[in-house]
Amino acid sequence: MIVYRGNRYSVPTRFINHYLGIRIIDNQVHIYDNTELIRCHKITNTYLNYNNKDKLEILKSDLLYGLTDKEIEDKITNTDLQIYDFLKGMN
Repeated sequence: MIVYRGNRYSVPTRFINHYLGIRIIDNQVHIYDNTELIRCHKITNTYLNYNNKDKLEILKSDLLYGLTDKEIEDKITNTDLQIYDFLKGMN
């Protein structure tokens, strides 16, 4: 996740611990690895902002390790994922 104005925006997990650049264009956060655009997010007042691909990748690598993509997608659809962020913060 990168932070812009106090809100967090997801990036692919391969960019964890990387320094990334951002540009604000037309009310969107454009996130770059050097000159490569890796993700765009609409600027919101929401604390956590996930791209669906990133959400699946993050959950698959951590909290829901071992589940299939379909099982994780079902959890995303049927679960308020903020509880996972809350529980993760308690560790």
